[in-house]
Amino acid sequence: MTEDHAPDKLKEFVKKMARLLVPEDEVEEMCERRKQAAHETGSPIEEVTDEDVIVNADDEFLCGETLSLWRLIRETRELLKSLGA
Repeated sequence: MTEDHAPDKLKEFVKKMARLLVPEDEVEEMCERRKQAAHETGSPIEEVTDEDVIVNADDEFLCGETLSLWRLIRETRELLKSLGA
């Protein structure tokens, strides 16, 4: 890849990263995960931590998120190689 394509590749990568969910996202899946974590910990939903959500997540979710993260790490390394960094 030439340097003039680098901004486009970087923009694509950032968009992919931004699509990943985090516990505070107001989407149905994360709201349900926070509610479940609150129930399991006995804490109010606004006090649920990232760790509470992880501990109460099922294997399917954790495996999917891990695979997504690994894919993005690989893409990051390729992007850095193409930039000569």
